[in-house]
Amino acid sequence: MHKATGADATGALAEGSSAHAEPGTENAVTAGPGTDRTPGVDGHRGPLEGFSVDELTEDFRLSCVSRALDDREILLQKQSRVFFQISGAGHEILLVSLARSLRPAYDWFFPYYRDRALVLALG
Repeated sequence: MHKATGADATGALAEGSSAHAEPGTENAVTAGPGTDRTPGVDGHRGPLEGFSVDELTEDFRLSCVSRALDDREILLQKQSRVFFQISGAGHEILLVSLARSLRPAYDWFFPYYRDRALVLALG
């Protein structure tokens, strides 16, 4: 789908879009799945509707930091500057989500070498 016109690959215009974009909306997606902010058929907006944008952004940031640290350790291991490195890649979002559900000063946890994202999210 083209951004400015709302046309699909065949050149047909999407329903509710016009051939001329309004000023300032040249880069806006005008139609397509997931682009509108209205509730779906069942009244829900999706699996992330109950979370604030700030919370989701912070979770994504922590996941990226965890992955970047993991990548750096892999580089150090390839340079023989560390003896071994056990990757936690792919566990980031799960562990950040787990940290959100743990209760401070109540729940106990015992992190191990793949739990970097959990430890980062817990502070």
